[in-house]
Amino acid sequence: MGNGSWSPGPTWSSWRVDVAPARRGTFTVHGSQFTVKTDSVCEPSTVNRQRLSKKTFTVHGSRLTVLFLLAFILYPLPSTLAFPRSPPEQFEAFDMLGDGGGSVGLSWRSAPYDAPMLRYRINIADQEGGPFAQLAEFSANTHYKSDVDRPWWSWDRTKDFHFYQVKSTRDLRLVNGRPYFFKVAVTDGTETLEGPIRSAVPEPNLFNWAKANNFLLMVLFSALVLVAIAQAKRRPNIFLRRIPGLDAVEEAIGRATEMGRPILYLTGSDDMSSLSICFRYLAGALGISFIPIKSLLASEVLERLERGPAAADLRRMTCPFTGEEYVVMKALTPDVSVVHVQVADREGNCQIEGPRWENEEQAKAARRIIVVTEELVSTEYLRRNPERTVIPAHRVEAVIHQPFGAHPTSVFRCYDYDAEHLRLYVDHVRRVARVNEYLETYILGTKDHWDYLEKVGGMRRLDELRADRILGY
Repeated sequence: MGNGSWSPGPTWSSWRVDVAPARRGTFTVHGSQFTVKTDSVCEPSTVNRQRLSKKTFTVHGSRLTVLFLLAFILYPLPSTLAFPRSPPEQFEAFDMLGDGGGSVGLSWRSAPYDAPMLRYRINIADQEGGPFAQLAEFSANTHYKSDVDRPWWSWDRTKDFHFYQVKSTRDLRLVNGRPYFFKVAVTDGTETLEGPIRSAVPEPNLFNWAKANNFLLMVLFSALVLVAIAQAKRRPNIFLRRIPGLDAVEEAIGRATEMGRPILYLTGSDDMSSLSICFRYLAGALGISFIPIKSLLASEVLERLERGPAAADLRRMTCPFTGEEYVVMKALTPDVSVVHVQVADREGNCQIEGPRWENEEQAKAARRIIVVTEELVSTEYLRRNPERTVIPAHRVEAVIHQPFGAHPTSVFRCYDYDAEHLRLYVDHVRRVARVNEYLETYILGTKDHWDYLEKVGGMRRLDELRADRILGY
């Protein structure tokens, strides 16, 4: 090419070269081809204008090719520049299945340019022509269908589509049966591309496919019950284990009916449900004056409570964050709580095996705790599994070691209920005259609990009731 000096040209891909005095040129890189434009300057006495001549030549060599390859490897183009941006595609708006209404789902296909520096905007309007209000904004690499926690049979958990659920809140109330219009836009902060407008109508659904497994289990359980009933009819000598406690309830209802007395069912304190009582104990255990609950709203128990003496212990309220309705109940803080446990030490540390029901909350809500334990062990024994200690020693006033202290009922992993004695009890309470006979024989006429256990059958009978250590009953 001759000798001369090199200097950068006016663009990023051009260089200027001085090949000889009074001859200056510029070459541009196009792949492995160089296009050179040389400016020929003539003497002023000969001509008063410049003539341009264009020469193209190819330089064979590997050094420059290697430099260009390194440049593209070290400085790759960002994904947002490598793919041209376009509005969200395959955008759909639909009513969410399996809910009580007030909810709409939005989905659109994920794009190759999705990246954290880009953002999607969700807009909503009451009419197709607007005006649209911005509902949400989030990064373009989030909110996929795969992020939704739903079972596989009711939801396509794929990352090929974005998903956003619009729900009724305190600030936005979606009315069932009313159409709403949505559109999704993608923006990088300077340029915004909007997708098409789609509409959806929120409606309540009668069946929740996400919980179809519960329905199938119920059907299978019902089928097993029907099969068991059919087998019992064909085989009248089949053994069925009865629950004596139900017999006692049946006898009590029968006596009240014969005597013309009203029957009063008490499901809890002041006719509250068991769950409500448990929550009130929980409030007392947490040291708070009240606690919210929603289960009472779906039952007629709340109406009876509001008309009775329990009205002073509960109120209706609206959540200040979501606008939802709740029932708040006053905390329960008993003066003394007597708790029966399987294992305790002399200091009062207790472990409850199996279902705890509300025992833990009831004990921690009380001002004083008295523990009745089936087995008295050392503190070192409890330290082997410290996470199972639910009642700490500093809350306990007294520890009573009394094996078979819950007879004739049962204690998990200790002994089963005494069906024979429960039937004996039911036989006595059928008639009022025999109630006193039972009290004199098994309660008032005994020296202590050990004397009572001797009268109900002694160690022979108690050994028959001992539970299997593996099964727990």
